Amino acid sequence: PVLNCHKTSAERLRLLDRGYYDAIYDHTGVPGRIMDLASALHPFEHPWMALPTGTFYQAYDNNRILAEAADRFLRARDAGAGHWRDILVDPLEGPVDIAYFLMTYHCLEARQRGSAWEAITRAPAKWVVASLPCQSFARRGSQRYYAIACDLESRIKDAGRQMHRLEWETELTFIIEMDATT
Repeated sequence: PVLNCHKTSAERLRLLDRGYYDAIYDHTGVPGRIMDLASALHPFEHPWMALPTGTFYQAYDNNRILAEAADRFLRARDAGAGHWRDILVDPLEGPVDIAYFLMTYHCLEARQRGSAWEAITRAPAKWVVASLPCQSFARRGSQRYYAIACDLESRIKDAGRQMHRLEWETELTFIIEMDATT
């Protein structure tokens, strides 16, 4: 499937039939509106999300090709739209129940310290689901990702947010309660 074309999506593919989304929804409830802050191929996981008809999925990516592919896929399923947008600069449409920020936190932090947390706090969402890799693609560097995870946890606690942590063999997932009134 298309999910094998992107490394992080291919790794998550093994988790989809093992309750990845059920584990998230146990904390957030099943969403009615979703925002994906750096979608890549994540919208193509839509069939595994077990979402009710009418759930709207907005996918954002700063890569035009990925944004257009997500748009075509979501529109063909009558499930949402893809947008070519820089989430740090352009406004985001909300409110939504869940904003996904999967396998991107460490990338933004490497470019500009604090920018990933800024993206999370700008999301007009009740919940943000952020994830980090457990190791590099070369299967090294778990110490680096541990430090990034500690930094994210610290930011969550300093902001007074509640969170749940899910540990998978390839991915560490943070479910962050943002603003229940959004």
